[in-house]
Order: sequence, then structure tokens, then C-alpha cells
Amino acid sequence: MCGIAGIISVGTGLKIEKTMLERMIEVIDHRGPDGKGFYLDEMVGLGHCRLSIVDIDHGQQPMSNEDGTIWITYNGEIYNHMDHRAGLESLNHRFKTRCDTEIILHLYEEYGDSCVDVLNGIFAFAIWDMPRKRLLLARDRMGVKPLYYAKVDGGLLFGSEAKALFASGLIKPSLDIRSVDNFFSFTYPLQPRSMFKGVYKVLPAGEVVIEQGKVSTHRYWTLRFENPRYNQPASDYVEEFLSLLKKSVKRQLMSDVTIGAYLSGGIDSTMIVALMKNLGHSAVETFSIGFDDQRYDESSTFRSSAKFLGVKNHCMQATASFASSYPRVLWHLEMPFRHPISIPYFHLSGFVRERGVKVVLTGEGSDELFGSYNVFLENKLFRVLLPFKWMPGINAFLRALWRRRGQPVESIDDFLQIHFRMRKALQERYGCLPPWYSQWKMLNPLLPAIYSPAMQEELASADLEEELVGMDKRPMMEAHPHNASLWLESQTRLPNWILTINDHCSMAHGIESRVPYLDHEFVEYVARLPVSLKLHWFNTKYILREASRGLIPEEIVKRTKFPFNTPIWSWFFSKDSPSFVEEVLSENSIRQTGIFDSHGVIEARKRLAASKLGTYERLTLEYLVFGILGIQILSEIMKSSTFSDL
Repeated sequence: MCGIAGIISVGTGLKIEKTMLERMIEVIDHRGPDGKGFYLDEMVGLGHCRLSIVDIDHGQQPMSNEDGTIWITYNGEIYNHMDHRAGLESLNHRFKTRCDTEIILHLYEEYGDSCVDVLNGIFAFAIWDMPRKRLLLARDRMGVKPLYYAKVDGGLLFGSEAKALFASGLIKPSLDIRSVDNFFSFTYPLQPRSMFKGVYKVLPAGEVVIEQGKVSTHRYWTLRFENPRYNQPASDYVEEFLSLLKKSVKRQLMSDVTIGAYLSGGIDSTMIVALMKNLGHSAVETFSIGFDDQRYDESSTFRSSAKFLGVKNHCMQATASFASSYPRVLWHLEMPFRHPISIPYFHLSGFVRERGVKVVLTGEGSDELFGSYNVFLENKLFRVLLPFKWMPGINAFLRALWRRRGQPVESIDDFLQIHFRMRKALQERYGCLPPWYSQWKMLNPLLPAIYSPAMQEELASADLEEELVGMDKRPMMEAHPHNASLWLESQTRLPNWILTINDHCSMAHGIESRVPYLDHEFVEYVARLPVSLKLHWFNTKYILREASRGLIPEEIVKRTKFPFNTPIWSWFFSKDSPSFVEEVLSENSIRQTGIFDSHGVIEARKRLAASKLGTYERLTLEYLVFGILGIQILSEIMKSSTFSDL
């Protein structure tokens, strides 16, 4: 894993200087503290900071082919790079290193842009083809590794983080107003937008080509759910599934440095650790987060799993003092979040690095792959009840069910409206009934009161869902409703929220976080499984649970999902909250930022303070005010025009 950045000049208007590249790499050198490198010619500048994982003594970047005509700067890991080496050598390619970077170069020489089709891994790279005067930017299929770009006068900038682009001095950070609204509606900007005006993300499985002054984009892969295989006994599927997951874990154990693993109290990470042990990785060190607030703590469960598996466990205790680090976390994340789960993840990465570990395997992506959140279960419940929606007693039944599950009864009317009366319209607009739709819209009634008049005026003429409703819906059209929801999840929440936290928090401390559940061959296999093996009645991750029997504790196999969460009120809005909270939410600070109405924010804070713990009102107001806090802090960070200071 590394950090990359670069500039390409289009025409004659942009002079590239090494100092620009040095600033761009310096601001993201936390991603690669083991070395820096640069390449410049009259049209392009490439920069790189390295986190040495494979072939530690070699593999410095930017790297060139044999005759110096093609150059690459690359971030990621290609797990199948050795599979291609002999074949390329038989075609007269000559290698200088053992690292995976060089494989990409030679595959590009053979196959051009289609080199990505044979790569198994997580990556973001730029290839400069000097004879063709052509730059290729590419990103892995699932969007594990980030890559940002922006057009400027006379050229284009790119980098692993948006702050690298600002450090060039050619573009200044400015919040994208539509992305601010996207954040409150969806919890993330709709890709390819970032939080910053004019700064875009290369899409997952995306390629961006800059050639002859033109910028073109396309996607080389998409997840398909067609042709599910129903002709096998469940036991055969379980055997295949376990074999493929084990193969993914084995690939991702590739390293010349120590590998550890994150271990929570859930089945996903526990299964990864069990397979690491099963594959002979005997001295696995695992890392976990405990909370001093028992409502969020899983310590007894993951400690029991570590004992069962025979692995060493290091537990970091998360406390309210972590709240003071939120500005630093936002500096790394470059976007706010609706609730502060990123903060413990950020500290856990530092905790891991302090113990001499550079690489961790995680259970990220499994929930999104199978659809195991409550919202997917609710979608199925309403699909089952849809034919009976006119029967007396349905509404009363659902209210009783909501109470039993401890959910706010106030929210049931929204669910009835969405699932019974708006279903057809939502399916036509989005391609399926989005599982998170109720969460998307939960803050919308509160937004007019907190947006400034200038903000409301700018938003009035914009299609705020343009990217979402305009996406290619063909993969959803013939899919089972559950699979259609999973496809939408793979295009929205997974890359823009889950994987953003995963990458930016880990790389903030120079930690490479690997995600075996998102190996694209494994993902493709799961996509084609019968839906009943993913969600069996209301039993989530059915095939994973069956495959894990005997490998992990039975209590974990049967355990229902315990969502990872972090306190908001006690960490940020109680009497012991950090001093910056009052500073950035002050009337003067709100007015200077210009996004929010100061009176609306004051009123929202009053309502939050008066609300009762455990109510739907408290939940929505916590999300709202914490979101305002995040936008305000990000605005303060942007006052350093290059993002170089906090």
C-alpha cells in the first residue's frame, strides 16, 4: 500500500515543477512512510510514497519498463501477480524485482488498458505511456483503494487523497454544496462526487484516460447476478463456498512483513481468523476494540473467540476521550459521517502500528455482500406482507413487532408509506426499493430549518439525486429483489462509506487493510448463489454460518448481528464534550461558514438537549447535529488552503 499523486499537462499552459509533486506527496506521506520517489518529463509528473510490504528492498516507484517508455505509480496489492510472471517472461519481458508493481507494467505492455481484467487485488494506479502521450488512471473492481482527480487550467491532477490535489497549489478546497446535501440525505456524496467542488473519484472498476487533451471514462467490470445455480444440494454449495473463501484468505496472506487481523464479536472477522489459522498462519495476532460503555462493548465475545482459536488478542479500550481526535480523523477522512464509528477505527489502526504490524485482514464487506443489516430483513418482511397489506390488523402487528425489537414506534408509519404505498414509484426511480431509503430520508424534514438562505437557493435548481437515478440500472432489472438491493449496496454505501473509512483510517497510520470477502472472484460466486443461501427466511448469511460450523465457536455461528456503534451524546454533547464543539457550533462560526442558519442550528441543539434517550427524535437530532459539527470542522480544516495544517 502506498500513496500516489501526479499531474498531466494538456497543451502548453501548465508547467509542472517538482516542488508541486513534493508537496502533493508530503501531505499524504502517512500512507507510505518507507520512501518517496518522483518522475517528471515535459508533460507529466508522477509521485509516490511507499509502504513496503512485498520485496521490501526493491520496488521503488515510480517504476518504468525496460526501456523507460512506460511509467507507473501504484497503490495496492495484486495477489495473483506471481501467476502472470512466467507467462510474461516467456514473451520476453524481463523483471528487475519480485514486486507486483512491475507485473502491472508488463501486463499493460501486452494488453493495454485491458490489463486490469486479469488482476486480482486492490489497487489504484496511474500509467504514463510516453510514446502515446497518454495517461491511464484505474481503480479496483470493488473500490477498496481510492483515487481522486480534478481538471485544472491546462491539465489534470490526481491523488490517493483529495488533499494531495490541493497541495499542488493549482486548486483550492471548496465544499460542493450538492455533496453537503447528499451527506445529510445519504450519509455520503453520490459518486463520482467528493465533498469538494471539482474533485471527483475514479469509480470502482473505473478507468479514466487523458489523451490528446481529452478526458474519457468507462467501467471495465460490473457485478452480475444472472444465472444463479440451483441444481446442487446445499452441502455442495457450502463446500465450494468455503473453498473459495479459503482461497481468498490464502491469496491475501502474501506479504514479507507481519500480518495480523481485526477481531470483533461477529462471524465475519472470526471466520477470517479461523481460516488464517487453518492455512498454517499459526502466530496470528488479533486486534479488537472494547468500550467502557457496555451498550457498545463486545469484549467478552471476542476474547472468548480468541481463546477458542488459540490466537493472541490485543484489545484497545475506546473511551470518551477519543472524541477530541475528531478533527484529526476528519483531516484524514476528508468527509464527515453521520455517526462517529470512524474514530475508534482510526485509533485501532494506530494501536496496531504501535505493535509493529503493517498488514491486517478484516471482515469488512461481508454484511454488504449478503445483505445482513436489519434494513434488508425489513425489506423482506414487507415483501412477504405486501399481498396482505389491506387485511385488518397488519398495522397493529407491525407496531407490536417494532416494540418487541426495541425500535422507535414513530418510524413504523414511514415504513408503511415506503413499502406499501411508494414501492412501485421507488422501484422505477432507483431500479429497486433501496434498503436504506428510510435512513436516506430521515433527516430531510429537518434540513430546511438548518440550511442558510444562500444554501437553499443554490440547491433549489439542482437535481440532488442525479448521479443515483442516472446510474445504469440494468444489473437490477432481472434480479431477485434481494439481489437488486445488494447490487445497489455495492455501488453506493460499500465504496462510499464502508471502504472509505476502511482505507483512510488504516492508511492514516500506514496500515494495509485487506478485505478477503471482497476478492472479486469470491464476490462473483456469492452473487450467483441462490438467494436462500444468503438470506434463508430471516436467517442472515446462511451459507457463511453453515461453512463456519466447527471452525469457530457455535455461539458466534448463531449470534445475531451486533452493529458496531459509537456514542454520540456522551462523547460530543454532554458536559464533558471537547472544547472545539462549542467553538465550531458557535453562532459566529456558523455565520462565517455560510452553509447553515445559525438560529436553526441553535434550535436543533436545544431540541437535542431536551429529547429523551432511546427515542426516534433523539436519534434523528443526534445525527443532524453531529453532521453539522462534521461539516463545520471540515470547513475549519479547509481554511488551510493546502490542507497541510490542522
